[in-house]
Amino acid sequence: MNRENPVLAIIVPCYNEENILHESHKVFYNILNDMKDKKIISNKSYLCYVNDGSKDSSWEIIKSFISKDDGVKGISLARNFGLQGALTAGLYTCEADAYITIDCDLQEDPEVIYQLINEYKNGNDTVYAVRKSRTGDGWFRTLAGNLFYKIMDILGSETIKNQSEVRLISKRIVEVLKETNEKNLYLRGMIPSVGYKSTKVFYDRKARIGGSSKWSFIKLFDTAIDGMTTTTTKLLTYILWSGIFLSAIFVLFFIGFLVISILNKAVHWNLLILSIINMVGAIITLSLGIIGAYIGKIYKEVRNRPAFIIEENKTK
Repeated sequence: MNRENPVLAIIVPCYNEENILHESHKVFYNILNDMKDKKIISNKSYLCYVNDGSKDSSWEIIKSFISKDDGVKGISLARNFGLQGALTAGLYTCEADAYITIDCDLQEDPEVIYQLINEYKNGNDTVYAVRKSRTGDGWFRTLAGNLFYKIMDILGSETIKNQSEVRLISKRIVEVLKETNEKNLYLRGMIPSVGYKSTKVFYDRKARIGGSSKWSFIKLFDTAIDGMTTTTTKLLTYILWSGIFLSAIFVLFFIGFLVISILNKAVHWNLLILSIINMVGAIITLSLGIIGAYIGKIYKEVRNRPAFIIEENKTK
């Protein structure tokens, strides 16, 4: 790897971003050329847009960038594979010394790219871009985000709090990811587990310049479940301990019920049975849900379907 004058690939996933692509490209392309002019990165560095099965004209716009501007490449996926699939496609397809992934909507300040590449030159193989705050997310998303990171911390997952999908990773990190051969990737959890020297840089999040967020509550929930079940198996252990704990509670409850019944000379069996049914039903449902999430991941890996399928790989 070249630390002094590295070949940098800036990977930008896109899904239905026709409203903001022109403005985003202007910003990213200016930063890329500025770093080239200042000899911060190699002249062979480039932008790579990953079209994640967009249904609008995003891919046509990307191809127009490729035809008129040097140092721009594009990958179009055969369908929508989601953010993790798009990022993986860019990382696995591009060749570079260092890779920076960043969203297209400019909410994550593009100026942080300078900080990322500077820390790479200081010897770091992974540089995380971390939001200073969750301003603009709204109270519900802020609460949900903080709860997610708290749960991940309890589960012992190596997840960086308030990190975004903006990060720099070196070529050898990408090579390690390829060797895992996993199809169901959760990069936020997998990259910290690789190791090597890492650091953080901090930035202020901005408002979107156009379009709308693609992250619905369902997608956020699915991503959270992916994160929990991909990075740790402690949930399965907690099912066992929960069963032991609740069994002990039930024994104490039953003893208390018998004592009260004897003292009051009245036995309310219907209340006891109803309580037992409700408790057992809740335990079984929760346990099956957690186990099912892990079995689902095993099923996806066993099917061995590709994490992404490239329909078109375009360069100038």
